[in-house]
Amino acid sequence: MIYEGIFLELDKITVSKWYIPYHVGKAAIDFLKNRIERGDVILGEVNSYTCGRISLQKATHQLIGLEIYNGNVIGTIKILESEDGLKLLDALKHGMKFRTSCTGVGHYKHDKKKDCYMFNKFMITTFDLITSPGNDTEYLSIRKKLSPLEKLAKRMNNG
Repeated sequence: MIYEGIFLELDKITVSKWYIPYHVGKAAIDFLKNRIERGDVILGEVNSYTCGRISLQKATHQLIGLEIYNGNVIGTIKILESEDGLKLLDALKHGMKFRTSCTGVGHYKHDKKKDCYMFNKFMITTFDLITSPGNDTEYLSIRKKLSPLEKLAKRMNNG
């Protein structure tokens, strides 16, 4: 099953006080997109607490696409047919909300003026899914990706 959504907002201070400028985020996303395009398998987990080390047994999804649109990073994941992947799929089908969290390495400094931690270099290694964000407004949209045929059928049924 394929899901997509807004995985990251660039040029915006998050509730947890992180800020990734557009040019820094674009470079990080371009690097990750190139890895996907050359066939690297990039896995993610739900509620990962391992600082970027993905356990194959705990992997729930594979990152298969990334685009930047209006400062939003739109990501696409494929839910794995693993035990934990099937639990994630069931939770999504029952309306459970998730948000994404990018894991990576970088250089940042505290910006006293904006009261945030601003990255000047950043490399994203994966996107994990989180069930408990800082507050309710941090949930980002993730939904089933419709095939072109499903989109056409939906348009025909709605109008």
